[in-house]
Amino acid sequence: MGAALLLGLLFPGGFLPAAAQDTRALSLLEEAGTRYRSVQAFCAEFAQALEVPLLGETTYSRGTLCQAQPNLFSMRFTDPAGDLVLADGEFFWVYYPSVDPVQVLQFPLEVRPGGVDFQREFLENPGEKYALAYLGEESLEGRRTHVLSARPRGAGSF
Repeated sequence: MGAALLLGLLFPGGFLPAAAQDTRALSLLEEAGTRYRSVQAFCAEFAQALEVPLLGETTYSRGTLCQAQPNLFSMRFTDPAGDLVLADGEFFWVYYPSVDPVQVLQFPLEVRPGGVDFQREFLENPGEKYALAYLGEESLEGRRTHVLSARPRGAGSF
């Protein structure tokens, strides 16, 4: 599935011309990888736009994402309220009451180095995993943020 992931990274910087945008996006993600390499757990608010070209649809959502090394992960959605994606160390759970309030999906958690690791997936060698584009700056709750598009080059954990 071709998905566009929009990330707001809290680093100072200015808007660059289109020719330099991919280099800027890669530079920002590499800097983020260096800054957060030693972080063992975190929570952050997210906003995402998932594009499904086959259906000509874009879905927008937001919520809180939490990660604890090596394989605990959650995405708790505030929009749509109640939706949840969770990795508990043994299983990967998906519950989207906004789509089907009685269906819960459970999958064995893929066993591999790093488990379900948000940092490894997005911040380790991002240029190899994603076609990156720098989309500019936005203000998020009064903070300047960089907006990136990351289109997967192949299969990933997320």
